[in-house]
Amino acid sequence: MNHHPTNRRIRSVWTGPQSPVGHVCQTAVVVLCALILVFATLAFGAVRFWALGPILMVIGLAGVLWIVRVLSTREIPVVFSALGPPVIALAAYGVIRYGLSEIEPIACGAMMQALGAALLFFLILNNLRHRWHVTVFAWALVGTGALVAAYALWQVLLGGTWVWAFPQYDQYLGSASGTFVSPYHCAAYLQMVFPIAAANFLFSRRSMEQKVVMGIACLLIVAALLLTAAPNGWLGWLASVIVLLVYIIKRGDKKSRWLMVGVGLLGLLLIAATIGLLAGSDTGHDFTSAERQSRPILWRSAWEIARGNVLLGAGPGMFRWLYPAQRTLQGVLDSTQNEYLNVFTEYGVIGFALVLWVLVVFVMGATQILSVRAARYSASTLSNRYAFTVGGLAAVAALAVGSVFDSSLHAPANLFTVVAIMATTLTCGVHPDGKVDDDEELPGRYTPRSLKGLNKLALVAAVASVILLLASRLSKSYPADVCLRLAERDRNRCDWQAAEGHYRQAWNFDRRNFDVTSAIGDFFSARATWDIARRDRLMEEALMWYDRALTANPHDADVFVKMGRAYDALGKSELAGERYQRAIQADPQNATYHAQLALHYQRWSEMEDAVASFARAYELGGDDPLPEIELRQLGKLDS
Repeated sequence: MNHHPTNRRIRSVWTGPQSPVGHVCQTAVVVLCALILVFATLAFGAVRFWALGPILMVIGLAGVLWIVRVLSTREIPVVFSALGPPVIALAAYGVIRYGLSEIEPIACGAMMQALGAALLFFLILNNLRHRWHVTVFAWALVGTGALVAAYALWQVLLGGTWVWAFPQYDQYLGSASGTFVSPYHCAAYLQMVFPIAAANFLFSRRSMEQKVVMGIACLLIVAALLLTAAPNGWLGWLASVIVLLVYIIKRGDKKSRWLMVGVGLLGLLLIAATIGLLAGSDTGHDFTSAERQSRPILWRSAWEIARGNVLLGAGPGMFRWLYPAQRTLQGVLDSTQNEYLNVFTEYGVIGFALVLWVLVVFVMGATQILSVRAARYSASTLSNRYAFTVGGLAAVAALAVGSVFDSSLHAPANLFTVVAIMATTLTCGVHPDGKVDDDEELPGRYTPRSLKGLNKLALVAAVASVILLLASRLSKSYPADVCLRLAERDRNRCDWQAAEGHYRQAWNFDRRNFDVTSAIGDFFSARATWDIARRDRLMEEALMWYDRALTANPHDADVFVKMGRAYDALGKSELAGERYQRAIQADPQNATYHAQLALHYQRWSEMEDAVASFARAYELGGDDPLPEIELRQLGKLDS
C-alpha cells in the first residue's frame, strides 16, 4: 500500500479516452493554432488590422471547436495550471481598462489582442497533449523563424528594399527586418525562436537529420539577428544563450562541468565583444544610433504621462495621443520603446504588477517541469519535451531582457508567439499514466482535471463569452477597415463615386471610428481640388467630417491642421489661423505644425509672422526640409 504525507494534496487526474468528435476537434484546434503562428509572422507581424482581424477570427473558431469538444463527451479533461490565474486576471483587467477608456476605438484593438492571446493560451494548454503536437509547434516556430531569417539576410546582402510587395521605410533600409516592417520586431521574434531551435538541437531525441536542420536554422537566425542592428535582439539572444548554457552544464557530469563553464564563459565574452563592436561601428544603420540616443528622452516623457494616473495608467493605446503634450522628439510615436514602461504608462501599477506575476509564475512553472523531468529520467536521457521546456524558458528570458529596449509586443505576431511558447512549455510536464503515485497533482506535472456537469457548462459559458465579445467588436471594426481600404483604393484611382460609397459603408459599420471620419474629410478635401465648380460645397462637407473626427478623438491635433487648410482654401483666413493655433496649443513642440502655420501666414502675405514660424519649425528640427528651404529663399538663413 502506498502512503502519502499528510501535507501533500492529492487530486485524481484525468487519464481516460475521448470521443471521436472530440479527437477531431482537438486536432483541428492544434492545426489552427499552428497556422496562426505562421500566418501572423509572415503577414508583416500582423501589425495591420487586415491581418490581425482574420487571426482573431481563427482564434474564435478554434474556441468554438474546443466548446464542441467539451460538449461531445460526458467528462472532459481541463488543464488550468498555476499560470491560469495571472493570465485570466491580466485579460480581465484589459477588458476592465477598455471599459474605462476615454476613447473606445483606441482601446478596442488592445482589448481584442489581450482576449485573443488569453484564449490562445488556454486553447494550446488544453488541446496540446501528444508528443506529435509539440513536434508540430516546434517545427512551425523553427521553420517560420528560418524563413524569416533567410529573407532578412537577403534584404541586407542583396540590397532588398521591399517587405514582400511593399517598399520598406527609408529609415530601415539596409537593416534586416525579414517579414516584419521594423527590424526591432523582427529581432524580438528571432530571439524567441532561436532557443527553441537550439534546445531541440542540444537536448531532443530527434534524428540526426532533423538536428542538422535545427542547427542550420540556428545559424541563419543568429546571422539575421546580428544584421538587424537591434540592441533588444542582441541582448535578448545573449540572455537565451545564458539559459541554454546553464542547462548544458546541469546535464553534464561533474568532471566536465568546469570545462563547460570555462568554454561557456569564453563564448559569452566573444558574443558580448562582437555585439559591442557591431553596436559601436558605423554600419550604415543611422536609425539605430538616433533611436539609442532618443530613448532616455522618450522615457522621461512617458514617465510624465504615467504620473497622471499611476494606479490605472493613461489607458490602452493612449501613449500616442497623450505624448504630443509632452513631446521631446519629432514624428509620430506609438510606444515608449520599452515594453515595461509602456505597460506602466498605459495600464498603471496594476497592469505592471499583473505582467510581472505572469512572468514569475511561468519561470517557476518551467523550472519545476525541468526539475521533475531531471529527477525522473537520467541526465543522459534525451527528451523532446525537456528540450522544448528549456527552449521556452530561454525564449521568455530573451523577450524579458529585450523588452527593456523596445515595445516588441506591439507586433501581435510576437505576442501570440510568446503566448504559444509559454502554453506549449507548460504542456511538457510529466504526463499521468494511470498509476496512483504518478497521478498526484504536483508542481512540474501535466495534470488535467476532470470536468463534468455544471462545471463543464461553466467552462463553456466562459469560453463562449470571450468569443462573443471578440465577435461583437470584430463585426464592426473589421468590415469598417475593409471598406476603408477599398475606399482608399478607389480614391487613388480617382473613382470618386465608388470611393464615396465605400467610405460611407465604413462609417455605417463603425460610427465611432475617428480614422474613418477623418479619412472621409480627406476624401472631400481631395475631391474639391479636382472639382472647382463645387469646391466650396465639398470643402464644407470635409469640415463637417473633420468636426466629427474631433468629437470622436479630441486628441487628434492633425485634424486641426486639415481644417486650417480647408478654411484657407475657402478664403477664411481668421478661422484657418485659429485652427492652426489650436493644433500648436495641443502639440507645441511639433515642427510640422509650426511649418503649416508659417505657410498660412505666407499665403496671406503676413511675412513677419511667417518667418517667425518657419524659424521655430527649423529650430525644433525634424525630417521636413521645408522650413530650411523657405528660410533660405527668404534670406533669413546663412547658406
